Amino acid sequence: MNDPYAAILRALLEEPLSPACRQCRDDLYAYADALADGEDANARYPLVRQHIDECAACREAFAELITLFEMERDGNLATPPVPARFDYAYLPAPNTQAKPVSRFWRLDELGRLVIQFSADLLQSWQSPALQPAYLKSGQPAPIFEAEIDEGLDDLSVAIDVKPQRQDPALLDISVGVDVPSRGGWPNLGGIEVLLKRDETIVAREWTDAFGQIVFSHVPRSDVNDLILIVTPPDPN
Repeated sequence: MNDPYAAILRALLEEPLSPACRQCRDDLYAYADALADGEDANARYPLVRQHIDECAACREAFAELITLFEMERDGNLATPPVPARFDYAYLPAPNTQAKPVSRFWRLDELGRLVIQFSADLLQSWQSPALQPAYLKSGQPAPIFEAEIDEGLDDLSVAIDVKPQRQDPALLDISVGVDVPSRGGWPNLGGIEVLLKRDETIVAREWTDAFGQIVFSHVPRSDVNDLILIVTPPDPN
């Protein structure tokens, strides 16, 4: 017999039980299963047989369980209804092709990673789907997130540009630099990162032991003209 019948029995019999009834109900499924298999169930479960003879409620539960077993044997159990299937063919197909974006970074003649922000870049990377989650958490949603490692030798750079909570007109630009050959923390310190506006150096920082830098209080109006330059460490 199938275990679902035990669950059905428990669902049918949720009324408060006396200790004797509870013990009988615990063994009632096994007792009925043994009977259905032609075993000597009375010898294996004498207390169940005795209690059924004395208790009308458990005798009724036993009769319902036997009826279920017989319905299964005869193939008369009702088939659960199948949920309706909806045809969404009339809906327009989603556009799964991402808007192409030209590469926004390059390696200069000194081998430095140069990351160029632009209005088109920021617009292409904004994620409206993430906005509700950030609003619910009380955290400002980032206007740009990216991880750069494709085609780079022993270097990975993650960028997160997020408005400040107190003043959305100001941005925090977080830069995370990883050099796999260094083995991670605490060996990622001392990597130079420049923040430039056009050709003017706005800030110069060096990564901490985790490879992290944050440029704070950057005017949002300047972000389209910003350039980040990461100087990879000398492998020697």
